[in-house]
Amino acid sequence: MKDFYLIRRITLIALIVFSGQLSVFPQKGSNFTLWQLPSQIKAIYHSALPPAFYKPNETESSTYSTEGFYNNLSNSGIQVVNVTSPGMTVEIDQTKFKILSVANPDITVNAYNNSSMAIRTWDAKKPMLFLGDMGAEGGDRLLAGAFRVCLWPTPSWIYENDQGEGYNTGNLQTIEIRELMDSLGIKEHYLSFEGLTKIN
Repeated sequence: MKDFYLIRRITLIALIVFSGQLSVFPQKGSNFTLWQLPSQIKAIYHSALPPAFYKPNETESSTYSTEGFYNNLSNSGIQVVNVTSPGMTVEIDQTKFKILSVANPDITVNAYNNSSMAIRTWDAKKPMLFLGDMGAEGGDRLLAGAFRVCLWPTPSWIYENDQGEGYNTGNLQTIEIRELMDSLGIKEHYLSFEGLTKIN
C-alpha cells in the first residue's frame, strides 16, 4: 500500500490511511502537529487558500493559524500536492478517493469552512462522503445526489449545541444541520463521541 494523507486547509478533519487502517483525527483543540506525522506518509493533498482570500474574510487569529500551518507544511519534508480543481481520483488497494470540492474563494460567508475539501470514497461494497467542516453555502453545491448515512466527527457538546447552558443554547447551527439531514431523508447517524461503529 502507498500511504496516503488527505487534508484540507487548517484541518479540523484529517483523513489518514496507514497500513489498511482508516482513521479520522479531530484536529481542533488537540496537540497533534504536522511534524508528528509518521515518516511513512508519502504525500499530503490539500487545497491551498490564497492570502488575498483569507486575510479579509477571516479573523486575525485564524489567519495566524493558517499561515503557521502552511509554513509547517512547506517545511515538513513531505510531498505536498495542491489540488486546485475537483475531479482528482486516487486509488489505494481496492478503495478509491475522489476530491469533489476544493477551495471556494468565491464564497466569503463562513469562508474557511466553505472551502473544506469534500472527498468521496468507495469500494466494491459502499460509498462514503466526507464533507470536512463545510457550511451550507458550500454544501449546496454537493446536494445533487442521494445519501444514506451522516457521520458526525464532533464532540457531544457540538452535536447538542450545548456550550454550558443546555441543549441548543450555543451559537452553533448544529441543530439546523441535523434538521437538514432529516429533510434529506437520512436515517442513519453515526456519532464519533459514541465510539467505533461498523457501517454495513
